[in-house]
Amino acid sequence: MPFLPKTNIDQNLFLGQTADKGHYRFVDVLGSGGFGVVYRSRATDSKQDLAVKVVAQRSRSGKRAIQLRELDYHSQVCDHPNIVTFHRWFAESGFFFFVFDACLGGDLFTAITERHLYFYNDERARNAFSQILDAVGYCHSMGLAHRDLKPENFLLSADGNTVLLADFGLATMSSLSETFGVGSTFYMAPGMFAICVIRADVKLKQYSPKHSDIWALGVILMNMLTGRSPWRAAVHSEGCYVGFMHDPLYLRTMLPLSRPTTTLIGSILQLNPLLRLSIKDIKDEIMNIPTFFMSELEVSRASSHVQ
Repeated sequence: MPFLPKTNIDQNLFLGQTADKGHYRFVDVLGSGGFGVVYRSRATDSKQDLAVKVVAQRSRSGKRAIQLRELDYHSQVCDHPNIVTFHRWFAESGFFFFVFDACLGGDLFTAITERHLYFYNDERARNAFSQILDAVGYCHSMGLAHRDLKPENFLLSADGNTVLLADFGLATMSSLSETFGVGSTFYMAPGMFAICVIRADVKLKQYSPKHSDIWALGVILMNMLTGRSPWRAAVHSEGCYVGFMHDPLYLRTMLPLSRPTTTLIGSILQLNPLLRLSIKDIKDEIMNIPTFFMSELEVSRASSHVQ
């Protein structure tokens, strides 16, 4: 399970209670984080299940500003079918309440690591990853980079067929950023850690958040197909990352990926961000790959890491 920082709200505080003059009844806890608790709530008039995030008003003004910016960004893109819908917010009894669509199929992380939904299932993986590409592509078309793309931030519908992007807390409208170290290290592009050396005479002192999103998409694709992360961080102390940088086919010594899939990932995870495939090109490639996985014969001949 991903680490969730503790909140100063008792998770059971609102269970069985109502808010907004009885309009929402809190049924159970969906999760918690540093800013509050997310409840599965039922609208008493429509009986619709919703997700309501509850945050104490006494949170520091800096945190409040971050939350409001997140909601502003989220509201600008939530009309897309693969982005969680944000409905409204209200204040009551010393708390803020933020109302979203409920995604009752859990998150993509659980679907990958516990349910193994995409392992050796080409069509399901193709369909889900295409939806992820659509969501991120739409954000980029609206001038927004997410900067925290990872399986934990994609939610599934109750039937598991629809994938929806959530959590815009690190999103930005900036085309270039000097804010290093944001996001989860597994999915961060090399330039997000510190100044990135492309070659001896080229050093990047800023990074493009949109191109960093594309890097994260490549890592997420590997997660979905294999249930594993190839490295803990894209840094030179990680042997697997160094091996991949020398030869993308190195991945096939660790993961049961077909050659076309490995070639595609190599085109996404380019050290030079300007050489990374566009989201449109990634989707075109995804649709044309016959299978993402090694055959049984290839697996039988592969290393023990693959088997």
